[in-house]
Amino acid sequence: MILPHTLTVHYSEASLDPDGNPVRRPGPVGVDVAAFVQPHRTREAGDGPGSDEQLVAYLDGDAAQLDAWSAAVSDGVRFELLGPAQRHGSPDQTVAYWRVILRRAR
Repeated sequence: MILPHTLTVHYSEASLDPDGNPVRRPGPVGVDVAAFVQPHRTREAGDGPGSDEQLVAYLDGDAAQLDAWSAAVSDGVRFELLGPAQRHGSPDQTVAYWRVILRRAR
């Protein structure tokens, strides 16, 4: 699988909120991951305030799994995960990749 793009992935890490409660949030340091990125849904004229630009990204199957608190940067724009990462592969697992849907961070 040819992966012509690079996503900077900020894997989640444990942290504390201002009240001292444990939370997970994207880490401050990103890791470059080979990917194929394409538009999933674009914001159009007349869309309401709840609609967002979305991308679908296919990441290298050897990359660590992203969770709901991870984030990614594509072309200088920060995106959040929209749902869990899904692993896909051929029956013999010679080709494997992660599929994620990303939403522009608010």
